[in-house]
Amino acid sequence: DEILEKEQVLAADRKNMKLGFVRPDTGEFEEATSVQLRNNMRINKDEAVRKACYEGLRTIDDVVAGKLGEIVKLRNKLARSLGYTDFYDY
Repeated sequence: DEILEKEQVLAADRKNMKLGFVRPDTGEFEEATSVQLRNNMRINKDEAVRKACYEGLRTIDDVVAGKLGEIVKLRNKLARSLGYTDFYDY
């Protein structure tokens, strides 16, 4: 099934991506989860660190956005073929 294959590829890509941020003071990459990045964006007193965490979080879009869009289109196509308005109606 094409949808399942694309979902598996997306899940694997997301799982294998190296998430984190580049420390403004040292220029070194620091691994961090999406939760850690969001927390840093909210509570870190250093604006440069907050911005670096934001940039790190944005890298998820590079991996997810296009592939997720393809999956949504295929899901909606399937749902319409079964008489539903879209996948969420299904």
